[in-house]
Amino acid sequence: SLDDSVATIDHWLQESGMHCEFIRHKKNLGICESLNEALAVANGKYISMVASDDVWLPDKIEWQVEIMESQPNDVGVLYSDALQIDENGHVLPSTFIETYWNQTAMPQGRVLNALLQGNFIPGLTALIRRSCYDEVGVYDENLPWEDWDMWMRIARHYSFLYSPIPSAKYRHHEKSLSHSDPVRMLKDSLR
Repeated sequence: SLDDSVATIDHWLQESGMHCEFIRHKKNLGICESLNEALAVANGKYISMVASDDVWLPDKIEWQVEIMESQPNDVGVLYSDALQIDENGHVLPSTFIETYWNQTAMPQGRVLNALLQGNFIPGLTALIRRSCYDEVGVYDENLPWEDWDMWMRIARHYSFLYSPIPSAKYRHHEKSLSHSDPVRMLKDSLR
C-alpha cells in the first residue's frame, strides 16, 4: 500500500487497545495468498473479510453471528446485499445485487447450480463458518481473486442463507481490476 496504511493501522491498534495479529508484507502477495495466511492464524468460529476500499456497516458481525448461531451446522455461508458507494463514499442508487444479478429472488439452500451461472455473492457481506475451510481447503493461489471458486467448493457441501438487509458498502473506482482489465477478468473466470 502506498497510502501509509501500516502506520495508520499501527496507530489505531495502539489507540483502541484492540488485541489482534497485524500481518504485514513488504510486497503485494495477492488476495488469495494473503487470505490463506490470515486463515492460518485465525481461530474464530466464523470468518469474514473486507477489502481495504470497502466498508462493513457497524453491526454487521453482531447480527450475522446471531443469525448463524440459530442455523443448523449445514448452513456454511450467510450473505446479504451491499450498498454501492463511489470513490468519495457517496451512496449510489442501486445495490450490488441489483447491479450484478438479474434475478427476482436470491438463491438460498443448495446454491451450486445458481453459482454455475455466475457469482452473485458480494464477498464482503459473507459470514463463513470456519468448518467450511476445514472441509474444502484454502483459497486457490493460482487465481487472481478468491470468492467464486471458494463459493462453488463450499456449495458442494453446505447450504447458503441470504439476508435481505445490506451489511456493507462496496466501493466503485476506476482502478479496480474489474473496471481496469475486463479481458483479464474474463480469461481468469474461464480458468
